[in-house]
Amino acid sequence: MRKLGITVLVIVVLLIAAGLIIPHVIDINHYRGQIQAELQKRLGRTVQLGDMSFSLIPPAFEVQNAVIGSDPQFSNDNRPFAAADKLKIRVAFWPLLSKKLDVKSLELDRPKIELVRNQQGVWNFSTLGQPAQPASTPAPSKQGPPTSAEKAQPSPPPTPQSAQSGQATQNSGAASQLSLANLSIVDGQVAITDQQKRQPRAVYNHIDVTLNNFAPDRPFFIQAAAHLPSDGKGSQNSGAKETIRLQGKGGPIQQADILNTPFDGTLALDQVSLASAQKFVNSQALSGINALATGQAAVKNANSKITSSGNIELQNPQIRSVNVGYPITINYDATDDLNNDVIEIRKGDIRLGQTPLTVTGTMDLRPTPSQADLKLTTKNASIEEAARLASAFGVAFGQGTNVKGTINADIAAKGALNKPAMNGHLDATNLVLTTKEVPQPVKVPAIDLALTPQTIKSNDFSATTGSTTVNVNFALNQYTSPKSTVDATVRAPNANIAELLNIAHAAGVSAVQGMTGSGVLTLNVHAQGPTKNLSALALSGTGKLQNASLKLPSLTQPIGVRNADMAFNRNSATLNNLAASVGQTNATGQLTMKNFAAPQVQFTLKADKVDVNQLQQLMGTAPAQPKRAALEHSFWHIVPEAQAEAGPVSSPQPSLLNKITGGGNVSIGTVTYNDLVLTNVHTRVTLDRGLIHLNPLSANLYNGTESGSATIDMRPAQPVYTLALNTNKVDANELISSVSDLKQTLYGLLNSNVNATFSSTSANAIARSLNGKLGINLTNGKLMNVDLLHELASVGKFLGAPGVPSAAQSFTNLLQLSGNFNVKNGVAQTNNLKAVIAGGTMAAAGLVNLADQSLNLHVTAVLDKALSQKVGGNQIGGFMNTALANNQGELVIPVIVTGTFQHPSVAPDLQQIAQMKLKNLLPTSKNPGALTSGILGQILGKKGATQNGNAQQPQGGLSGILGAIGKQTQQQQQQQPNGAVTGNQGQQPQAQPTPTPNPLDSILGRVLGGKKKAQPTPTPK
Repeated sequence: MRKLGITVLVIVVLLIAAGLIIPHVIDINHYRGQIQAELQKRLGRTVQLGDMSFSLIPPAFEVQNAVIGSDPQFSNDNRPFAAADKLKIRVAFWPLLSKKLDVKSLELDRPKIELVRNQQGVWNFSTLGQPAQPASTPAPSKQGPPTSAEKAQPSPPPTPQSAQSGQATQNSGAASQLSLANLSIVDGQVAITDQQKRQPRAVYNHIDVTLNNFAPDRPFFIQAAAHLPSDGKGSQNSGAKETIRLQGKGGPIQQADILNTPFDGTLALDQVSLASAQKFVNSQALSGINALATGQAAVKNANSKITSSGNIELQNPQIRSVNVGYPITINYDATDDLNNDVIEIRKGDIRLGQTPLTVTGTMDLRPTPSQADLKLTTKNASIEEAARLASAFGVAFGQGTNVKGTINADIAAKGALNKPAMNGHLDATNLVLTTKEVPQPVKVPAIDLALTPQTIKSNDFSATTGSTTVNVNFALNQYTSPKSTVDATVRAPNANIAELLNIAHAAGVSAVQGMTGSGVLTLNVHAQGPTKNLSALALSGTGKLQNASLKLPSLTQPIGVRNADMAFNRNSATLNNLAASVGQTNATGQLTMKNFAAPQVQFTLKADKVDVNQLQQLMGTAPAQPKRAALEHSFWHIVPEAQAEAGPVSSPQPSLLNKITGGGNVSIGTVTYNDLVLTNVHTRVTLDRGLIHLNPLSANLYNGTESGSATIDMRPAQPVYTLALNTNKVDANELISSVSDLKQTLYGLLNSNVNATFSSTSANAIARSLNGKLGINLTNGKLMNVDLLHELASVGKFLGAPGVPSAAQSFTNLLQLSGNFNVKNGVAQTNNLKAVIAGGTMAAAGLVNLADQSLNLHVTAVLDKALSQKVGGNQIGGFMNTALANNQGELVIPVIVTGTFQHPSVAPDLQQIAQMKLKNLLPTSKNPGALTSGILGQILGKKGATQNGNAQQPQGGLSGILGAIGKQTQQQQQQQPNGAVTGNQGQQPQAQPTPTPNPLDSILGRVLGGKKKAQPTPTPK
């Protein structure tokens, strides 16, 4: 015995030594092709294996980057059935000695598994272990040690044919059914695509699965767990893994229909956050809902019916970031018929805190929408918990509303799950509603709802707070139909407006969100019509507002109503004997409004004064409102939702003015816009969703009148004004000072026409943003800061001459000033500005910058004959270097005016003088702008020239000058047939005409400083 024991011990030691030494001596990668072929045969799928290692005790292979191919019958974007970072394969020892692989267990580390159900209802994993479909035959797999490239990249998987051609087996390749002692998945990713139900691919991470004694033809044991990353909220162990566990006994697998595979086990939830679960299952149904779910349920599948019963508790529930404030427990027993998608709820006991509810019935999930046949009951239950949950969902009560009272319900709901037809009743008694915003509680003694499949009808109930009582009754007809209607009556005698708004706030009426007010309202209104189109409601009744003040979220200032007699007729409300105020404006008259969603108004109003700046600020952008949830009438939604839920904040709402259409007549005593003041304003106003048209418009303006039309576009952040106005005998200084920075500069009586637009933050900045056309005609005026006659005398060298004082005045008397301007961004261009002063006339062309008040004008002054004679006629000016005399005996002085209105600068226009002297092109007092509009107009690119009735393109630069000179020369010669030169008054005409020099030669001669010699003038014969 002793020898036998020693022998056995030696053998064991040798076996252990062999088990430790042999794996390091033998390179298992030599047999990778054979192993791939055997696994492919057993699985019925293509297989790819990376680098391999082998251990003898116990016999096992470890494979890197293992890939199991997909069944070609299932389309899944060429994704493999399974791909694992690491695959451990345990095999039987004795078959291994016979060069056979008997796989006992598989362990997949961090695998990615694709589960697909095709349109016939067959799952892709159901074909594992079955013969693979034939595929095109690739080149045979290489035998022998793999190269370094093969180690870096796994070799292509052998097909069944190649496996048969290898040394794997001598049989025909018929695969046997897959059976394993153990199959493990560690930290896997499972993706599910259900083509039969047309559900897109959904991905689930962090899955652990263990199958013991697995074979398709016998029962097996399964343990599965899904680990969710904890958010730490409500958990005692912050950062701990939240886990969903499923374990039980399943099988045998029903190959014909995998859903018929029997299963009997339990499902356990351990502190699972619904927010984490929502991310895990990618379900929008749980969006905005969070709680910690803990519980256990029995789950059994037999004959395609899953039966489950158990208890689930939701701790710290939150709905759209609103803390419900109590736990929710669910004790249920239900069956889901997987073949018919019908859920039967035999037991559904729900406890909201201490409030019990019972739900039983069935839900058919096949149609869209799903169909329900349910019954909800509760008796003598506190409404506080149910109301808090409804408030969190935004149904029936405003957010943050606390409701106390007792509720009874016995309701049967049948039909579409989102709009069921209901039978039964719901009543609540001794309701008390309080919120943080409501200083006094709102009390409802009793409300009773009778429900039928066609109608939800209430009793006559009242809501009271303070001294205000509102009496209401309503009926919803055909409420499951798109053509549902409402029939309601509201009576509020002598109600305090602040208390009335408190009642509406507590009930969650969205229309009063952000509103506050005071005063007295009496209301008796009946409304009947469609619920989907409130503007089509037929209204009847009366009301009265007295000493009221209303602050609306869409207005920046409160509206005061001293009196308004209200009359409701069909879809309109009329305010008669209206006396209201906004800011500094007091108005009286009548106003009718239709279609409250997109108001249409008609009015006749008379106001004492309007401040345009206040009006612009009044119609500010409405504040952002909480985003409404996409809720419809549902089983829980007995009363139409109050639209007062919490949720993400939407973008700011457009101004109320952008929704209004209509119009009316308005009379205003005074309209102010900073310094601009209009009085006795009369206009017809048309409102068009942010566009305000005033046409016709008339007003008194600075001792004169104004008439025409105006349009104000209130849609941009900065309003845009478009004007088509005429003024008559308006005080020029008052008007110009009120709309620009040009103060105390230009006086007189102004007639004008304006066709322009502007957008400015204040009236005195209007000129800076002006675009359009202006025409002016000023009489009996005065131009400050310059004595034009004195400046002309300085240029013409006749200061101190008779009629010309040597000392300058601080102004110029303007007998008349007229002209037209094209204005672009505050810069005005003119080519026909004409001024008449004592002693002469002036014509100007150039630019006037209304923004910085700078000047750049070419001016031609023509002194009348009497003044010209007094100052010396043609004998002045230093041989006429700066002044010329025309054939009428009038002095012509071209000058350039620059600088600003406050500090103008006058200098001789040498270029124009040279041209005049060159060609004797001298204007007269009757037409002082002839040369200016010709030559200077061409320099500035003047438009509108015609030839033979056809419009010509403007010319500028040298060609424009030459064309103008040639044209003026021809005209001058036609006026003087004998070609007499009028530079010296009294000179007799020559007997023979003087040949006309070439204008180009003369101008070039002056420009080049005499470098080109002039040709001698032929001597008359």
